[in-house]
Amino acid sequence: TNEQYRKFVEDTGHRLPYYMDDPRFNASRQPVVGLAWEDAVAYAEWAGKRLPTEAEWEKAARGGLENKRFPLGDELNNEQANFLTLIAQPVASFKPNGYGLFDMAGNVWEWVTDLYDANYYALGPKKNPQGSKIGRFRCIRGGAFNTSAYSLECGHRYYYDPVLTNYFLGFRCAKDAKEYEGK
Repeated sequence: TNEQYRKFVEDTGHRLPYYMDDPRFNASRQPVVGLAWEDAVAYAEWAGKRLPTEAEWEKAARGGLENKRFPLGDELNNEQANFLTLIAQPVASFKPNGYGLFDMAGNVWEWVTDLYDANYYALGPKKNPQGSKIGRFRCIRGGAFNTSAYSLECGHRYYYDPVLTNYFLGFRCAKDAKEYEGK
């Protein structure tokens, strides 16, 4: 959220996201947007986490469902996710998926760690793929408030220049499961 990211900026002196002064995008509970891929990585490291791989993101988005188009099933409407609208909504405004994760479809696109390679999943490893080692663009997942339902499908992949920012692009953090053991 913007609130969490502001704490990171206060603690580290890291630059503010591009849209942090824009009242359409700077409410405390809205997802932080307007940051480049390296900004997302810096926050994740500060928080003791990392960006998810593209494969981890998709598994998380599916929430335990298999062969379904969206995190809550094969159908999607604006009571389940934020899409085809004009603004990002506060985080957790919609029902979570089967893993208890919010906003895995819609609201804002999310940076993941992988470089984009259109053929990676056809040619790469089938179990726990870690992403291409070549490419110029970074993968983004999840769709956004200003996209169609097609972009919100769990398996939909897209890419973006990692040095650019936009009002529809944010991120989420991940942590290895073994780091949660015993907690």
